[in-house]
Amino acid sequence: MKQFICLLTLCFAFGACSKEDIPQGKTVLEDIFAISDNPNDPIQHKRYQIYHTYNVPVYFNDTISTKEIGKDWYGNPVMHYETVDLNWEFDSYNTSLTYEYDYIETDEEKMNALLFVEKYLEVCSRSMRPFSIMLANGLTASSPDAQLPQNYFVGFRTLVLYDIAHITDNAEIISKSKTIINNMILQKVKTNDALCKKFENVSSGFYWKEWAELKECSTVEEWHRKTYGNANVNMLFHGAPYDNSTSWYGEVDFAEYLVASGAVGDQEEAENIRKRIVAEIGQYGFIKGAERLYLSSPSNKDEDLAAYTLAIINMGKDTFTERFGNC
Repeated sequence: MKQFICLLTLCFAFGACSKEDIPQGKTVLEDIFAISDNPNDPIQHKRYQIYHTYNVPVYFNDTISTKEIGKDWYGNPVMHYETVDLNWEFDSYNTSLTYEYDYIETDEEKMNALLFVEKYLEVCSRSMRPFSIMLANGLTASSPDAQLPQNYFVGFRTLVLYDIAHITDNAEIISKSKTIINNMILQKVKTNDALCKKFENVSSGFYWKEWAELKECSTVEEWHRKTYGNANVNMLFHGAPYDNSTSWYGEVDFAEYLVASGAVGDQEEAENIRKRIVAEIGQYGFIKGAERLYLSSPSNKDEDLAAYTLAIINMGKDTFTERFGNC
């Protein structure tokens, strides 16, 4: 009986709705983050091109939109402001800090900054692209204890790039972009305490030791001595995290130097020496020495972790595994 009554009630309810009561058309929500085009304004046009290509809005001001949403008791307009707010975190709002921007003022600097962003997004993988980008000449935090990374700050929905408008050389833009991306990834890795502790345990007790102290590094010591350090563990291969030596022979890695300098008979011999060195330091969990100090192992786990992270990013999984899979 209850089911029959409910059914009748529903029928009357639907029958009471006239055609005029049914919403016509669709509700259109304003996309305040969309960037519109203005071909007559070079700055706005470049912002639009970047948004159209990468779906990332770029801002020069932390106020994205201003909209009147009603009147107060006295008839004054009540405004709603959408801003680039760096205090938002994933599930909370940080009230302990405030951030202040030094805005970019001139069109020339704005265009330079946009060209930097365009190249940055080209270099950046799709999964690393931010929701939005804020451009500024400077960014400061209210607390002197807050250590802001150089040239960038990662907010919950915004990546701030600052002090980059003066970088106009294409190669320098690419290099700086890669450095920023690498540092962002490294900071994310460091937040995984369990993983970092497991990583540290592999080489615990072996940090900041001269290779001679680690006993099993005779090949390392031999070729450091024979080449007076011109071929060392911090130039084993080309690319990060290694520092290649620039000499009479140009920018060369370990094996290339041995061949070019006549220290060995051929490339095969040089490759075999390099493999032995990789295996020797790999016994202790290392892929290079201390930063700019090839005579010692990495000074601490942070330096070691940075080397591994940069190597994996730059080499890719396959190359990294091929070189260091047996270590």
